[in-house]
Order: sequence, then C-alpha cells, then structure tokens
Amino acid sequence: MHDEDNAAFRAVVRPRRSILWTALVSFAVTTLPVFGALYWFTAGLDEWPHLLLTQVLLTMACALVLWRQTTVFSASTGTHLVGRGIFSPLVSVPLAEIRHVVLADVYGHDGTDSSTQFLALDAHGRCRFRLRGQFYHDHDLERLADSLGVHVERDPDLHSARELFARYPGSAFWFEDRWSVRVAGVALTVLCALATVAWITSVTTPHVLAR
Repeated sequence: MHDEDNAAFRAVVRPRRSILWTALVSFAVTTLPVFGALYWFTAGLDEWPHLLLTQVLLTMACALVLWRQTTVFSASTGTHLVGRGIFSPLVSVPLAEIRHVVLADVYGHDGTDSSTQFLALDAHGRCRFRLRGQFYHDHDLERLADSLGVHVERDPDLHSARELFARYPGSAFWFEDRWSVRVAGVALTVLCALATVAWITSVTTPHVLAR
C-alpha cells in the first residue's frame, strides 16, 4: 500500500497519467530504432548476446523509473504538507510554517505554453514546497491548496522560470536554472553516443577488413 492511500490525508494529488504513456511511447520510439540498427550492423558477428544484455538492462532501468513515477504524490494531512518525487524521499513541511500558497503561471521555453506552479511560502516569503503544473492538473493543485487551510492567492503576472525563481526564493529545484547541470547532461549524452559508435566500430571493423 502506498503512503498516499492513508485515510488520514485530507487531499491527495498525483501526476497526470498521460505522463506515463508519453514516457512509454518516447522510450519505444527512441530505443527500438537504435537497437534495431545495432542488431542489423552486428548481425552474424556473435555480438548479439552483449547487445541483448545492454538492451535488457536499459529496459529494466527505465521500468524502475516508470514504477517510481507511480509512487509520486503530494498530500495534506491537516498538520503537514507532504510529498514524494521520483528521485527524492518523502518531504514533510508543517502547516504551521506555511503562511500562504501562491498559484503562479510560468511560460515554457518557446513562450507559447504556460503551466501553473504551486508555491507554499513561509512567513518570510520563502518557498517551502513547490509543484510544477506541467505534471499536475490545475484543479488538483487548487484542491490541494484549499485543503491546507491557509490563504491562497493567484499571481496575476505571467513569469519566465528565471523570474519565478527570483520572485520566490527557494522555489528552484537543485537541477533548475543551473548551466552546470545542463552542460553535464549534454556531455553525458555525447559521451554515450561516442561510446556506442566506438563499440560498433571495434566490433565490425575487424570483420570487414578480413573479407
């Protein structure tokens, strides 16, 4: 039984189910053509067991992340605001430390789409708990805010992510608005691609030269 099934919770919200389906489709569209090409390039070279093992391990890792996604939730207990993310443990903030909740709209990178951000602020205006609307339905965020028994207000302005972080200190997650994280992500992707190409080359070149 998940923590979110606890009857003591006043309100429970979970990420939109469409996120899981999008992740599954993205995984299939991304990996199937790649592994299909790899199997084709290595056909007859007795390397398919290694390739199959890699595919199985990658699928298991992605399945674990998808399972973890099903345990993500946020809820109010009457005394605390609690929540758990994919890669984070259960977080609990006493309601006594939350002065009010702000629902603020943030536009995406292309400037055409926006989402509501749930921000629970303390008496000093610092964000103690945040939910990103691109993963939740707006009515669920509003329901959670109303269940806390604190003042709820709608920010009338439309913000960029950077403007939101500046206006509400503490609202940025550790991986947001940091160039180092973005650079590391790009570098890791490039290294994985180069490693794959190097592996294919090392496997196929000796056989091609021997013909």
